[in-house]
Amino acid sequence: MRSPCFPYRGRHLYVENVPVNEIALRFGTPLYVYSQAALVTHLREYKKAFNGVRHLVCFALKANSNLTILRILAGEGAGADIVSGGELYKAVKAGFSPQKTVFAGVGKTEEEIRAAIRYGVLLLHLESEEELNLVSQVARDMKRTVTIGFRINPDIDAGTHPHIATGLSSNKFGVPLDTAVDHYRLAASLPSYPSRIANHGHLSLSKSAAKSPKSNRSTLPVPNQHRVFGHRWGVWNRL
Repeated sequence: MRSPCFPYRGRHLYVENVPVNEIALRFGTPLYVYSQAALVTHLREYKKAFNGVRHLVCFALKANSNLTILRILAGEGAGADIVSGGELYKAVKAGFSPQKTVFAGVGKTEEEIRAAIRYGVLLLHLESEEELNLVSQVARDMKRTVTIGFRINPDIDAGTHPHIATGLSSNKFGVPLDTAVDHYRLAASLPSYPSRIANHGHLSLSKSAAKSPKSNRSTLPVPNQHRVFGHRWGVWNRL
């Protein structure tokens, strides 16, 4: 179904009330054209789906780091999902609250970790015990505490293309599910971390896989397993 923000009128495509051919004549091609109404509508639909549940919808800056678009989403109260120090800078510049910013991604540098702690991001998602120890040391040096999450590799085949799969044990991402408890116990023993520790789960789904009830159902047991050992430490779940 075509978005009402991109209607056809006769044989002409419009973006809201502006003919696309006029935009092309004015600015040339190729070009990207966005609808603010579409962005805001979709964000509000996500939020509406979680009515009655404490939640935060975060936009991944890696999807589109255009400052105008980021400012629109930040103005609507969205959070930011970032994977680098550069994206942290852009998120702050666009008006996202650091308290609504989640820093994920592999290979964070010590400088990036320091910046994240200095700004006071909501969560730092970690990929390994080595990263846990580095973040702990940096936080101690800065005399700060930091709320963390572990990216758990659930060893799930989501039915997507093998070149973009991220949830299998053969993929390089995250902490194996069978050793996750040990990571949580180690984090709970370190003074740099408060009582809340989060779960981060990520599956790269193609459009066809995302529409498959079988693929979606296969992810459900994972947060349930996390809650078994997560309850003790006040774990947040992020999927």
